[in-house]
Amino acid sequence: PPFPSHQIPNYLLSIQFFNLSSMAFSKYSILALLFVVTMTSINVDARSLLQTTTLPNPTIPSLPKSDLSDLPVIPSLPKGSLPPFSSFPSIDSSFNIPPVSSPAPTPVPSTPESTNSFFSSFPFFSQTLSIHKP
Repeated sequence: PPFPSHQIPNYLLSIQFFNLSSMAFSKYSILALLFVVTMTSINVDARSLLQTTTLPNPTIPSLPKSDLSDLPVIPSLPKGSLPPFSSFPSIDSSFNIPPVSSPAPTPVPSTPESTNSFFSSFPFFSQTLSIHKP
């Protein structure tokens, strides 16, 4: 036999411990990946909103002629809601690198639901998402 008989239980115990620790590590790494992916998708949406709201006339190229009557309402929205945006670039700078090097692309399909639930808690985000997305 390759192992003496008294070393076999220790070997099996080490294998079991390795399996348990790898399972726990994979669970936490999947949770961390989900968190990073949702944060970066939120940051990307917020940055695109920032770019469209800081343009002089953001909605005229994308809106058809029938919706031009809503234009006086839209530029008045960002003034009261700009302070939440100031926190996004600082988060974005720290979460830039992990999604590029993340080995598992599987959590990505779950991001639209999480971003929609995040934006539904803020009425300004849900309104601008419905306005700016074609």
